[in-house]
Amino acid sequence: MRPSVPKRLSLARRGFTLLETCAALAITSILVVSIGVAMLLAGQSLPDSAAPAQTAYHAGVQCERILGEIRYATYVHTTEPNYIRFTVPDRNGDGDPDTIIFTWDSVPGGRLSRHSSTGPGQLLLANVHQFRLEYDYQDISEEVPNDSQGEETLLVGHVPDEHIEDYAVKDDRYCGQYFRPLLPGDAVSWEVTRIKLRARSSGLQTGLTKIQLCRATQGGLPTIVVLEEHDMSEALLPLWYEWQELHFSGATGLSPDAALCLVVRHVSGAESCAIQYQDENFSSSHKRFIESRDRGKTWSAVSGACMAFRVYGRITTSGEPSEQHTFYLRQARLTLQVGPSPASTIHAGVSLPNRPEVKFP
Repeated sequence: MRPSVPKRLSLARRGFTLLETCAALAITSILVVSIGVAMLLAGQSLPDSAAPAQTAYHAGVQCERILGEIRYATYVHTTEPNYIRFTVPDRNGDGDPDTIIFTWDSVPGGRLSRHSSTGPGQLLLANVHQFRLEYDYQDISEEVPNDSQGEETLLVGHVPDEHIEDYAVKDDRYCGQYFRPLLPGDAVSWEVTRIKLRARSSGLQTGLTKIQLCRATQGGLPTIVVLEEHDMSEALLPLWYEWQELHFSGATGLSPDAALCLVVRHVSGAESCAIQYQDENFSSSHKRFIESRDRGKTWSAVSGACMAFRVYGRITTSGEPSEQHTFYLRQARLTLQVGPSPASTIHAGVSLPNRPEVKFP
């Protein structure tokens, strides 16, 4: 049998337990309040994102980004104090270079933004009070010739007034004319615009002749290099000699000492045409009549002879050279201030290893 507890002792035990509970609650309340105050104080002691040190840190990150992208520029389109536009190698894999722009609103407290050809614009920093770029250029100058092309003129030709004969163009008989224009001393190049020769039909007017303009050898004979060619139908030729005009556009940029050969080549018909020429008493070092008796395989000059022909063209002469400047970007310097405090101002610079060309108006 368990001994019975006196009622007086049981009541005392209950009273003591209630007192302990009240005391514990009071202590717990004090601890909770203390912890809350400590957390509040700790939170207030954390750095403010608007504090100068934190602002300078964010500005420094963007400054490093801007200069890092400028560093790899391959061409610079625009260089202004508050704006730069440049090209960098392909970044998105489309095979085309990418364009990047950094720009500031140019007012205290304005925005600094980045734009690119590969995506939407991006706000980098707000409340920017200063954004200034300075540039160091390398100036390369060179003399550029001021060439001038003249109006169309008669370059070379011959109109016989004696010993005039016919040359019948056949399957085994081709003819031609070697010529080299006598150009002024300041000529840098020349070109052929049109050629005239005196021709007529020969026979049934069913022949076809090919008129070729070929480069000439040093000996004054045609090479296999054909600059341009045209067909001349015998059906369109008169019964007696008239000037036949052919226009050319493929004989351009010829050097001043270059020579050409006008080749009259048989294509079809017994005699495809007849060409008028002077067969004797002609002498010149820069124009002479030529012929082939083996279908153009070999050629020879005909002594004392010259075709009735005219070559028109344009001559390009040199003028006083001008000085041309090309600018390359060597270095960019950046000043950046976020917020009104001068303490947040950053000065930095970058060298550009690619030395990109800079476009100026």
